[in-house]
Parts: sequence; structure tokens; C-alpha cells
Amino acid sequence: SLVKIHHKLLTIKNQLPKSVMPSQVKSYSIDDVPFLTLTFSSDQKSDYELRTLVAPLARELSSTPDLSRVEFLGGQKRTIRIVTNPDRMSREGVSLLSLAQAIKKSHSSMPVGKNWGKEKVLDIEVGGRISNKSQVESIAIGQRGGRIIQVKDVATVIDGPEALVRSSLLLDRNNQDGKSQRAVSIVFAKRTGTNIVDLAGKLIKRADRFAT
Repeated sequence: SLVKIHHKLLTIKNQLPKSVMPSQVKSYSIDDVPFLTLTFSSDQKSDYELRTLVAPLARELSSTPDLSRVEFLGGQKRTIRIVTNPDRMSREGVSLLSLAQAIKKSHSSMPVGKNWGKEKVLDIEVGGRISNKSQVESIAIGQRGGRIIQVKDVATVIDGPEALVRSSLLLDRNNQDGKSQRAVSIVFAKRTGTNIVDLAGKLIKRADRFAT
């Protein structure tokens, strides 16, 4: 069946728009499908606050034996945002391209879909070599007149939530007013041969202790 699907996609390749990425055919088993989803919601916390609160539990549960994959969905991640100042960049002789290259050379992770645009704003995911605002501010872009030009010389750096491009909500059918709550979810997939009932029980028990 996989070969047939792959062959069919090849036969219609020329009919697809040029902008379409190459197709991929993958085989999935029952173990690739999540067997448990833990959802945490709030009508008082922001997307950023909710994700920040639940993130420690997601990291803790990800180390549970017999799990093949753990995903943390929803909310707003913590990012460091660089807002460029055109006047300061012009004065220092720094271009957007040189600033972007300096950021990439620092091994920073720039999320897909959030790149240079009309607002000249760039979000950097926290992690790896970048862990705080001051580290981004001190990244060297170049040298002018014997002086090192750093990110803080041409831009404002903000440590906080990423841009809100999607939202995760929980709708409770028992809630008569029909209002939704902000939500984040931890999704689990198991390894082959693992007892789902026992593993789910352990995860839920640890999550209950966290919630209390």
C-alpha cells in the first residue's frame, strides 16, 4: 500500500503547484498514536503564564520510562524578542542582514514563520547557548572605528512571551455560559510492548500530585 501511494503521488507530481513541498509517505503503527493527553486550563492565567506553570511538569514527565514521544502543546513559549531601531542601525552602519547573520552565528533558534518583516522584529527561542536577555544584547554584530557594535546598540531586546499566532482553548460542555478557557496539553505516545493502563496510571498520578 505504501508503494502504491508513493507511486500515485509521483504520477500527479506535475499537476501540483510549483510551491508545493515534496510529498512524504510514512508508515505509522498504533504506538505512534498518542494514548494519553493531559490538558490544563485556566480562565485567569494568560497563555504565557499557563504554559510557564505547566512546563516543569512536562519536563518531569518526559523522563518517564516506556514513553516514545512527549509533546507540549498550546500557550505561549518564552522568547527573547529583538526590535530593531532603524535610526540607530543607520548611525552605526549596521544592516538587517548583518544583524540576522550575527544572531544565527550565535547558534540561536529562530522559530519558523517568525522572521524579518515589515516590523523588523525577530523572536529567538530560549535554550541552548541563549538563556537570557543580556546574552542576546551582548552579541557582536561587527566592528566600527575600533569599537564592537552589539545588538543592544541598534535594537531593543525584550524577554517575554512569543508572538501569539495560535491559541489553544478548552470548551466544557457542562459550562452553561459557553465560555472557553485557555489551555495547554501534554501528549504522550508509548514504546512498543508497553502496558497502556499501567503507564497512564503512573502519569496521571504524578500529574495529580503536581496539580495539588
